[in-house]
Amino acid sequence: MSNVNTITSYGYNSISNQPILAGEGVINVAENVLSIDNGNDGDGRDLRIKFNKALFENQLNEYRILVIPTANIANFTIDSAKRVPLVNSFSIFPLNKNIDTTLNQFSKDVYGNLIKSLVSYKAFVVSYPNLTNSADTLMSFVSNAITLTHPNSAISQPTVLSTFTSANNYNINVNFTPPASETGILHYRLYFLEYTDSVRFNLDTANNVAILNYQVVIPTGLVQSLNYSSSSILTSKGQPLGPLKKYKIKLMAYTDSINTNFSTISQASNSFTVFTQVGSVNNIIVEDIADSHAISDIKISFNKAVNESNISEYRAIVVPKANSNSFNLDSANLSLSYAAIFPNGQNQTLVLPSNLMDF
Repeated sequence: MSNVNTITSYGYNSISNQPILAGEGVINVAENVLSIDNGNDGDGRDLRIKFNKALFENQLNEYRILVIPTANIANFTIDSAKRVPLVNSFSIFPLNKNIDTTLNQFSKDVYGNLIKSLVSYKAFVVSYPNLTNSADTLMSFVSNAITLTHPNSAISQPTVLSTFTSANNYNINVNFTPPASETGILHYRLYFLEYTDSVRFNLDTANNVAILNYQVVIPTGLVQSLNYSSSSILTSKGQPLGPLKKYKIKLMAYTDSINTNFSTISQASNSFTVFTQVGSVNNIIVEDIADSHAISDIKISFNKAVNESNISEYRAIVVPKANSNSFNLDSANLSLSYAAIFPNGQNQTLVLPSNLMDF
């Protein structure tokens, strides 16, 4: 008769490098401890801890979450854990389910220091047995490292005004109000964006823009009013500002990595457009052709612009001589009294209408 061996029961351990002890089976410890940055309060409220419950929670009295600065983790053992005062840990009673909890603003690391941003931490979960169970106090594997972020203060939405100066150049005036506190802001970065790019341009995108493709602005504690020449500006993609294209601006408050470690970015500004100056006419001649003492006594003639493809109309505006020195393009754009002359590919002659008013 042959001998037959039958397996009637077995145990396993999913934690590597931990022995299975005879008569005890699986190590009764929390597993898969995960640390997560969960907010921007700058204290324990930002630290979220998740872990899988121990297999036999009926044998446990409580879990204690221990938070240790990463720099001190190498020498931290179960004996170290047992010596941590209760006030320097975070207790959780077994709930027969996996744990997902967030610490509080008074939570401390194992050395009694309040948990704060800009410090790298790791976490252990220690399982404490109840009085009826003789099992040892056990400590989980360590969690991932986490450094709680502390963003810069939010920036106001910038406003933009573009003003024609000369030829194909515009002055671009950018205004923004800084945060109430500029602590932690090393500098601002100002990005000129094509209109269609402005929606998806975020902090990650901004951090990858080449240094020549943004403008650096130093914090002053005051409202900033900045002027740029459109001919010297590059977009975030390194392209010059093009004619008849719409643009927006976004502003990043870049962290100094000492007081804060997380930059912030503003909403997009209003849109603006840089236009190309149309060609000008020349050889303007003004003649007095009658004696009715009305504006219709005036005839004007001029040579057309070389390229009329982007001209919708010419406007003849009559300006008293006393005002002529101060009359400019802005004045012309404000004038409601003019005679319209439509391009026809020819040099033009026009007798001014009798109802035309001077500027």
